[in-house]
Amino acid sequence: MQAIKPLLGATRASPSALPEGSVKPAVSRPALDTYSVGGSVRADAALHAPPSFQVNGKTVVFGDIKKVDSTVILDVAARKSTVKAVVEIELSEKGQPAIELVPRATKVTVNGKEVDPASYSDVRDPANASSFKVLGVDLEPGVHRVEVEYELTAGVRYSGDSVEVFARKSDLENRAMDEQYFPTNLEYDQYPGSIAFDIRGTEVKHRVMSNGDVSEVDGKLVVTFPAHYNTASLFLNVINPARFSISEDVFKSASGAEIPITVYTPGSLAPGKAPDRLGDGVGLKPPPPTVPNGDSNLSGMEAAHRGVELTKQALAKHEKDFGAYPHPRVLVRVSGSGGMEYSGATETSLNALEHELHHQWFARSAQPANGNAGWIDEAAASWNDRGYPTSRSEPGVPRKLSGFPAWHRITPQAAYNHGASLMAFLDGVFAPKGGFRPVLKKFFEAYTKKVFTTEQFLEFLKKEGAGLGVDFDALFKRQVYGTGLHLMKKASKAD
Repeated sequence: MQAIKPLLGATRASPSALPEGSVKPAVSRPALDTYSVGGSVRADAALHAPPSFQVNGKTVVFGDIKKVDSTVILDVAARKSTVKAVVEIELSEKGQPAIELVPRATKVTVNGKEVDPASYSDVRDPANASSFKVLGVDLEPGVHRVEVEYELTAGVRYSGDSVEVFARKSDLENRAMDEQYFPTNLEYDQYPGSIAFDIRGTEVKHRVMSNGDVSEVDGKLVVTFPAHYNTASLFLNVINPARFSISEDVFKSASGAEIPITVYTPGSLAPGKAPDRLGDGVGLKPPPPTVPNGDSNLSGMEAAHRGVELTKQALAKHEKDFGAYPHPRVLVRVSGSGGMEYSGATETSLNALEHELHHQWFARSAQPANGNAGWIDEAAASWNDRGYPTSRSEPGVPRKLSGFPAWHRITPQAAYNHGASLMAFLDGVFAPKGGFRPVLKKFFEAYTKKVFTTEQFLEFLKKEGAGLGVDFDALFKRQVYGTGLHLMKKASKAD
């Protein structure tokens, strides 16, 4: 059985101090794995970092990635894909840093010294909520350079003289963000970087569809992404454009900017009912969908053109509620069902398009710092799906939306239904002040290009709801943390 105890002088809650109902350490783990939890409060990214912990006498620490630059060799003739990634990471305490990556490393270099790649291995957190790849080298506080080489198979498909790389992500599964493809951190950490694609063994001219800036440098296709991106932000799809239908247009934003729109799709879509306008129903990331999957028997180009028009409608609608579109471009890959949001991009069915574009304000501009905050944007987008109803009654059966262990990474399914009902109730609460959408707009403005926690959301509501006579702490205890659950300690407010 794991022995878990707080480190002397700990400044963060240990798993034993987490709310009732939190995931507890698995008793089936071998006895030689012993944990303790602690760590010091650190600035910037570490404001929202989970606490460090000890396992087998080693301290696992969560640092601040400064940048990640990767080179990907795609050899079409050899059907092989390899990556060399360079990570700069700053630590404020001594320990072994978590640098998340699912593929197995074949070579690792730390500050110019090669180390055994087998020492860069998976470690579970004390609450058994998730696993992280941890560099098995003790590092002092400061900035360090880590180089990792590995073979990439996830998201890569070779066909004839072409290759497609699609870095799909999900917040409904563990370890399903950038770590499937490139070294990264948890959602709390924001950092810039680049990815250079060196495509060999073919004469086909490929194209990178991305929300980052794309250029060609020395024959390589290079994507650069900005400093406010985190592990969930980047959309990345290398394609042979001859195999896709692509439609492009411009959206005239309320800010006066002309936002380029690109919608593309790989061929015809499955039979079903396609919306002629927004609001005919929205398919969410399954499970659970709110409408049947499918966008009708459209050709690829018909779907792409339809996607452009629906994108314009959705952006115009959301701008009226939350202000100018917050990204420099819109990129949409139309697929058969469901959807996933990225910063200024989405893969989605036409039915789910409005939902995913709502996330361009909440989720991928104002961004959840962890799995404990992921419910907020899904609740807001699902409330939109329902037509923004108002309720004077709290949701009938409280559900747990937050208050999971600090290392928790998955958005709870209850966010879609229970969370949307809670938003409707908050609209009723804030009716004397014009409803809840103006409050969400202010929250978005406060956290644009920043990450936030549930505790910061709660504090914001208490400030905006002053004078309404509502005990928001008690409300969150019932409807967010669950009946009988204790409130977690309030997070420190961002500057």
